[in-house]
Amino acid sequence: KDYVKKDIPKSDAIRKLIYDAIKPNVLFELNTEDELEDLIDVFEARSFEAGDTVIKQGEKGETFYVVESGELSISVSVAQDDKEDSESMEVNVGYYSEGSAFGELALIYGSPRAATIRAVDNCRLWRIKRGMYRGVVGQHRQRLHEEKLKFLPNVNVGARIFRDVFEREQLDTMAQLLKQAYYKKGDVILREGEAGDTFYMIQSGEVDIFKKALGDIPIAKLGKEKFFGEKALLSDDVRQATVVAASAVTCYVLTRGDFVRMLGDLQDIL
Repeated sequence: KDYVKKDIPKSDAIRKLIYDAIKPNVLFELNTEDELEDLIDVFEARSFEAGDTVIKQGEKGETFYVVESGELSISVSVAQDDKEDSESMEVNVGYYSEGSAFGELALIYGSPRAATIRAVDNCRLWRIKRGMYRGVVGQHRQRLHEEKLKFLPNVNVGARIFRDVFEREQLDTMAQLLKQAYYKKGDVILREGEAGDTFYMIQSGEVDIFKKALGDIPIAKLGKEKFFGEKALLSDDVRQATVVAASAVTCYVLTRGDFVRMLGDLQDIL
């Protein structure tokens, strides 16, 4: 069944709170900025009163939480002695407060909760469930994959254009290899005279092209769906120009090493 994304309204301050909580989290470190924004869209608010149990140790989990306000205790049950049938006691091991996040393993594994989390006072949390996480990320990556497949057939290296060289399955493999890279305005993406092994396609933003011999005036500007550095797919490329981000830029990038590993040497293919 196709996932239907449902955006939950929230203030800029709450969006920042959630972003700051999830950005450094190991689960989200591979998500793109666009994916993070889409994930933040679907977080839901939930309120708990003092004494309420939010998570119970041992139960199967499916929800990740970010704390907006209030304090929550973290406790674990431990056996009082080494006997299997001995009674366990609950030990407090810490607290969560505003900006804290917990429960991330539930989004991928559904593993039993490792601790019990209770509201110490009235709390307001923002949550996302496993199905929401997988649905958003799956939809986003499918859109990106389709976008890459629109780019690739139009790429040319030398006199050959990719649509005439590669089968659909090969283009599909190439699309899976493309990674996103982000640049701020003024960032130097390529420098004339340096060796390079990476090919770039512009997803958004613009870049300026400079030649040393012509000074500080750009000789060209490239925007969405344009590409540069394509010779790097053939061999170690000595960059023929300097490429500078003229705005915030997102590129799809492909290294020659990845290309050769999955599709073979491009010189042989051409």
